[in-house]
Amino acid sequence: MDLNINLNNIKMMKFLLFHVLIMLILAGCLNRNSPVDYIDDEMLELVGECRTTGYAEDIAFGDSSLIYIAAGEAGIEIIDASNYSAPVLSGFVDPLSEENIVRVAAIPESNLLLSIRSSKKVSFWDITNSHTPIFKTSHMSDRTEGIFVWAQEKTGSADSVIIFAADRDDGLKINGFYWGFDPFNTIQTWWAIEDIGFEENVRGWPQFVTVVDSMIFLASDQVGVDIFRINDIFSEDVDFVKNMDTPGSARCCVVSDTVIYVADGNQGLAIFSGTSMEKMIYKRNLPTDGYAQWVEIIEDKLLLADGSNGVLLYDLENNIKPELISRYDIPYANIIRIKNNHIFVADKYNGLVILKLKI
Repeated sequence: MDLNINLNNIKMMKFLLFHVLIMLILAGCLNRNSPVDYIDDEMLELVGECRTTGYAEDIAFGDSSLIYIAAGEAGIEIIDASNYSAPVLSGFVDPLSEENIVRVAAIPESNLLLSIRSSKKVSFWDITNSHTPIFKTSHMSDRTEGIFVWAQEKTGSADSVIIFAADRDDGLKINGFYWGFDPFNTIQTWWAIEDIGFEENVRGWPQFVTVVDSMIFLASDQVGVDIFRINDIFSEDVDFVKNMDTPGSARCCVVSDTVIYVADGNQGLAIFSGTSMEKMIYKRNLPTDGYAQWVEIIEDKLLLADGSNGVLLYDLENNIKPELISRYDIPYANIIRIKNNHIFVADKYNGLVILKLKI
């Protein structure tokens, strides 16, 4: 009799444990941030890859087929991507005084390469010989975090650039540089606008700056994105428009018509929409399993570099409610750049990864 009672108790306990387990599994699925169950990895196809010796932090396109990689302690590494399916490391540039290179920007028509070192100054390199950049000088603040460059199309001269900088001390800085008839040997500040829109104190921790037409977007970490309007840059007429606060840590943003998408760190993708920049309002955020570092748009799709969660692909058919449709798994997606309908990813631990949309 006692044996039967014990057996019945054991059966009842197994029954209860089984149903509790089912409930926990269902609860986990319902609460999951990234709907990985229906991701189709086949929508992003690997084209080629090239391992770098240092940590791949950023990508810049040189003339023809050259790609410059900000490779941390390894300096600037140069990749020949004439064959996208088999890019090869073809050279490197010393990082200067053992400082890490964390950002790069190339202006091939001006034979100019810009980089940001760990000290945060902007270095100017002569790439007349694109395979062997020659260091010339450093400018800007030693707290520069990210830059956006206007070149000949905007300045009217191949011998000048305008640099928009996200500066950790001064917020948004805009400097013009000119090197006249003596290429790069006499690079001088043309003019400068300091501390735009920040009065006496820097708000947040500026990360990166993007310029679209006459609008400037400064991603400033915990305070979101600040928007500025360029009225006449040559007369230093730039106005602060508004702040778009995000739930996470704004790293960078991309603009598509009336929608702004923000790579928002630990909160994934933040989305704003409005009939004008002054009327932009927060719509939603789409959490991810990584740390959203960078965002780009290709065709009718959005790409998110999500750190250890790889590269995420969203469909923009409903542009204020993107649908996650694919994920490409790489160790750490830092930056995404687009060229010739190909997706170039700086994978921190492996180097350059080239992807394309699989049709």
